[in-house]
Amino acid sequence: ARAALGQHIEALELFEQSLAAFEAIGADYGAALTLSDIAGSYKALGQAERAREAYNRSADRYRKCGVEADALKAEQGLAEI
Repeated sequence: ARAALGQHIEALELFEQSLAAFEAIGADYGAALTLSDIAGSYKALGQAERAREAYNRSADRYRKCGVEADALKAEQGLAEI
């Protein structure tokens, strides 16, 4: 279990780097996907509030891209916290 937690922490660092890169080039869909990954990692780490924030941001980005189905998936993740 400790190894899995360490993997989520390491993944979060990489996801944050990816998010910054997507945001820098205006790639909203890539940012939305990455925010969903961030939310999943926070959820696995038991950090519910941070997971909620990331799922909400992800849903907003998906909607900005016009991808309602993915926005609903992000909201489903939010509801499962």
